[in-house]
Amino acid sequence: MTRQVGSLARFATSLCARLRLAGRTMEQIARGVQALGIVTLVLGLAAALVRAVLVLVGIIVGEEAYRVVRTRLRASILLGLELLVAANMIRTVAAELSLEKVGVLGLIMLIRTFLRFSPR
Repeated sequence: MTRQVGSLARFATSLCARLRLAGRTMEQIARGVQALGIVTLVLGLAAALVRAVLVLVGIIVGEEAYRVVRTRLRASILLGLELLVAANMIRTVAAELSLEKVGVLGLIMLIRTFLRFSPR
């Protein structure tokens, strides 16, 4: 009986260690996806501004600078928010569920929905 309890305790300890490792791995994946989302937002803003400057200087003709910036920026924001939502979903599933995490996820989804349906 004592041997069985010892075996069960070793198994439980091993399982807990594996779950902690999996949780840390998922957290690192979520951080990577979150960083990718932030980089997407920054690069999208830069690309939109470069495009607007090209329109204003006259290299690209026939487009309004404001419309170009707005369209490009909105697309990059949507893509960046999609990545941030994915990172938050990974965190929510991999870590403990809290009201704060669900609130942040809901806020990001609300902003994303508003941007998607805003007038072009």
